[in-house]
Amino acid sequence: MHQEHERERLSRPGGWRNRDFYDEVPRRRRLVEGTGLAAGVTFVTFFIMLLAVGHESDDCGLNCHDGDGILPHEAGHPWTGYQESWQWQAQWLLGVGSLAFAFAALIASTRTDWRRWTPLGLVLAVLCGAGWVAWVLLEPANPV
Repeated sequence: MHQEHERERLSRPGGWRNRDFYDEVPRRRRLVEGTGLAAGVTFVTFFIMLLAVGHESDDCGLNCHDGDGILPHEAGHPWTGYQESWQWQAQWLLGVGSLAFAFAALIASTRTDWRRWTPLGLVLAVLCGAGWVAWVLLEPANPV
């Protein structure tokens, strides 16, 4: 069917000047390709990113068992008791990544050629944001 349409398009007398251009109307956007949904997800992930940056910069605060030398290193504490734990940076990356993916989806939703990438960006943004929230809620308490 596509080949017939293409053959018909090319066989019109007069070339491109005789075309009506109504036969090339782009398909309608699906909900997940829309700019409104992408803007909403970007708005929410912006606050997740702010919380992630604040959470990472505060990390274990005055209860750290390494780093500032306030408390000596003691074995057996959960990772939240150590300022140099890789988990702090991983949480930060999830929070910032959620905003980056949402912003990429927002940009893709405004471009006709890139619209197909919008759902992927939204899914990745939601997964990163939800992952950050779940990880922060389930992380062990800071040792005293």
